[in-house]
Amino acid sequence: MDGSLETSYRELDGMTVSQSGPPPSDLKFRKIMGRTYLHQNDLEAALEVYRGILRDYPQDVDALLVIGNLYLASGDPLTAQALYQRALEIDPANLAVRRQYDLAAAESPSVEAEKDPLAPGAVGRLLQRLMGKPPQLTDHAIEKAARLLELIIHSESPAEQVALHLEEIDDLLPALLELNVRQAELDGRADLAEGLRALQQNILLQKQAEQEEEKLALEQGGGSPSFHGKVLILAPDPENLSGRMALLAEAIEQYGGRVQISGAFEVQDARCADVVIASNPHSDPSLLETLATLAAYNVPILVDLDTDVENLPVSHPLYGKIGLSSPSRARGYTASLFLASRVVVNSQALAEVMCEAGHPARYIPDTWSRKNPLWEQRSSARNTFNLGWMGNPGQMEDLAMVRRVVLRILREFPQTQVVIIGDMAAYRLFDALPESRRVYLPSLPASEHPYLLSQMDLLLVPLGNQPFYRTVSDTPLLEAGARGIPWVASPVPAFRDWGEGGVLVESLEEWHQVLRQLVLDAEYRQNLSRAGRLTALKREVSRTGRLWLRVIQEVVGAKEPEKKDHSGEAIGVQIR
Repeated sequence: MDGSLETSYRELDGMTVSQSGPPPSDLKFRKIMGRTYLHQNDLEAALEVYRGILRDYPQDVDALLVIGNLYLASGDPLTAQALYQRALEIDPANLAVRRQYDLAAAESPSVEAEKDPLAPGAVGRLLQRLMGKPPQLTDHAIEKAARLLELIIHSESPAEQVALHLEEIDDLLPALLELNVRQAELDGRADLAEGLRALQQNILLQKQAEQEEEKLALEQGGGSPSFHGKVLILAPDPENLSGRMALLAEAIEQYGGRVQISGAFEVQDARCADVVIASNPHSDPSLLETLATLAAYNVPILVDLDTDVENLPVSHPLYGKIGLSSPSRARGYTASLFLASRVVVNSQALAEVMCEAGHPARYIPDTWSRKNPLWEQRSSARNTFNLGWMGNPGQMEDLAMVRRVVLRILREFPQTQVVIIGDMAAYRLFDALPESRRVYLPSLPASEHPYLLSQMDLLLVPLGNQPFYRTVSDTPLLEAGARGIPWVASPVPAFRDWGEGGVLVESLEEWHQVLRQLVLDAEYRQNLSRAGRLTALKREVSRTGRLWLRVIQEVVGAKEPEKKDHSGEAIGVQIR
């Protein structure tokens, strides 16, 4: 987009007010949502919001200005002029609109002006010009699917026709589902139509993600990545492997590697592995001794840290397990960084901090796997709208920040319920509520998180203002996106970078406005769910596995010479 469009968005932060007076709270919330989508470059969702504003508030200058700017950026100055003209008739003294009108007048039109800029067809053409891609499902595809279906039904051998057209059926699957959706609607089967529509949307999102992956592969030189070496995953508790390490093992095997998972052991020679990946090794002194021996044999070592242990609060439930709670633990942490060929972390902000400290850090985000059927399983029908929070013992203070807001929402909407997962103290924050309005569920392993998420309709992720949260990962939003659950969260760096599938809020007033609107507006929730799901598909294990493979090949292909002291002997690392 051009500079004038970005400038206008910044001006909109000041909320240009039309002559009709300040907008009501509903309008203010919708503008917050619209600006959020614009900053995330989600133009389709932003247009939907601003079209809705003009439908309900035809005199709103801000919405006219934004949609005019989008038409101008797409190369349609005539339609932009018409929208700016409408805005100037409402607010003749508005300098921002006047400046945009003059810019549009100076442009040479490349397309004809739209008769109705807000009509679905006009908006579709606008999005196509802005985003450079055609609609996902066309009338041509639906007609082609109908002809194919007719051919199969009236064939003497339907099974043979299906076998002959398998590839075509795969390509036309969304269109074939569309035919079934329409038939279900004609038959009055709204429940069946809804289920088929959800399946269709999921397939469309997966196809889009696959197309982007193919494009990425071509940009990186094409071909499927592979690794046929031996990978040793070392963990303090190999019987209870973290979700991150379990998915890493799946990814390596998917690309042809052989994986062994182990705790500390006595190393006999370098043939035990081509590369070692150690998860939080500083938490187990015997694991560090194993690493030191492997380093002496010149086996490349990747140290994986899934938490910013240097800033881990004493009150955090993981502090006793992996925090730097003693001098020996701190020395072990320093030693593990020294032994590492690369330090792998699950947060971009943490990677930057580690690099600034002189460590060879790489960012590889957390992931999920579509092989886990719980991610795709439909939620059971319920009559309540569930506001959910997931945490661990000791994290109650984060939820306490928005407790009053949640209680206010529960008072305003009798169908709402609060679901607390993992922290009984957090559950007790809502003791004043009757038991029918609150639910407690215990924590479960990462592989069962989709079940926990299925118990909620909206995920709340409030986080306090402390250094630890500046480097926290985006895992809660990733999992919500994979399950298709919209979220409302505090604007920490990782959540800003994720950006899709929910709303970032700062003040308690914004928390209330956003929660209220999302309880009321099912369409908003569906739009957010789709956006989050699409972003999560880009982080599925088949894609993030490539990042691990790249780092593995980097260290295996360039083994460093043994580190030696000045007398020429190999350096040993002693852990006390």
